[in-house]
Amino acid sequence: EAIQKGLVIFANNAEDVFAARSNDSGSGACLDEHLAELFGNMKVGGRCVTLTDIRCHLTSKDDARWYHYESFDSGVGAVSWSPNKSVAVHVL
Repeated sequence: EAIQKGLVIFANNAEDVFAARSNDSGSGACLDEHLAELFGNMKVGGRCVTLTDIRCHLTSKDDARWYHYESFDSGVGAVSWSPNKSVAVHVL
């Protein structure tokens, strides 16, 4: 079995903190858009792990057509801000 090597980005963008909340002025791109752009420019094999799905920002990124998407639940107690809940983990 071949060992895969690649860059992995983990972004704690839970509860839309990198979405509209990150751009109160309403002008320019939100941080989730910038994160998607970083992912879109990664070499094939790179992974991006987020707590809010950023795929909606990849629709016009030709360089990111290679990605595979997975999602799973973290399990209860995985995050400090919501100890009694499970959160979705998104892997591109």
